[in-house]
Amino acid sequence: MSYSDKILPILESIRKINDQKGRIVHDDVGKLLLRAKKADLTPLYELPLKEARVEFERRSGVLELEPEDVLKTSDILIGDGKEKIPTRLYWGHGCSHDALVIFVHGGGWVLGNVESYDRLCRRFANRIRLPVVSIEYRLAPEHPFPSALDDVATAILACSDLAQMAGVGTKIWAMMGDSAGGNLVSAALLELPPHNHPSLQILIYPATDFSHNTGSRETYGQGYLLDSSLMAWFSRLYLGKLDPSDPRASILAHRSLAKSPSTLLVTAGLDPLSDEGVAYGSKLQNAGVGVDHLHCADLLHGFLSMPLALPKAIMVTQQISDYVRINISK
Repeated sequence: MSYSDKILPILESIRKINDQKGRIVHDDVGKLLLRAKKADLTPLYELPLKEARVEFERRSGVLELEPEDVLKTSDILIGDGKEKIPTRLYWGHGCSHDALVIFVHGGGWVLGNVESYDRLCRRFANRIRLPVVSIEYRLAPEHPFPSALDDVATAILACSDLAQMAGVGTKIWAMMGDSAGGNLVSAALLELPPHNHPSLQILIYPATDFSHNTGSRETYGQGYLLDSSLMAWFSRLYLGKLDPSDPRASILAHRSLAKSPSTLLVTAGLDPLSDEGVAYGSKLQNAGVGVDHLHCADLLHGFLSMPLALPKAIMVTQQISDYVRINISK
């Protein structure tokens, strides 16, 4: 196991990344990228929106394992307004009721839903061994900023109700999101007072900056599945008329991070979003927030949802799960 497979304090992790020379590409990643190149698929942003969403589900499914069996699931609507928010509650095998985990999916604020992240949430529920609630939020462009942010905030404010539905008798909880979901988790918490915060946020290859180019966007913006044109499409549809530097979206620009919860940051070395994720973790640390970092130097953006092609994803899922279970009540 290399340093990049270990969870380290953020400053130590950054030193290790800076000491690393050259690009590391896992053998399975190389095979996947070659398959993608040979398939010569039409970019999602060139498809009609409805077709792009269907194709996203199809492509995601090709890289996934069969759904793991869990103890039970329950689909629940939350919210007091006209727009009810769909959620799915998972109880994994060996589940205790000591705490709750809320998960917010990725998909560039345009794609994805509870169903498309069902398999990942099942894996987390079985490994964290706590109830997991997956949140579905309104998607752009039908519902541009701040609709998704508002929905995630609503879910946070409904945490007590969700815990009661899950049979959790404590007020201990964690919040987890990947990619766009990681952005929404942190952005929503920054909009809410600390008494509404979880004990832990887990940000998995999060988008943190719409307004600047970075070294990783330059290096990995073509040929690594999440390309520059796709990211630009996501940004345009989600932000609408919002200034890309607005800190409610570009959370890296937020000036008041000190009240953020303790954080586990997960980044992938072959990810255009890697640099901005690391920069956000560093800024949280500088604001006095406890930050641990798991940097997977040889993996791609979105790898946790690609376990059939990238078996290492299961090992990382276990690492994250063990960390959450151990640290959620600290």
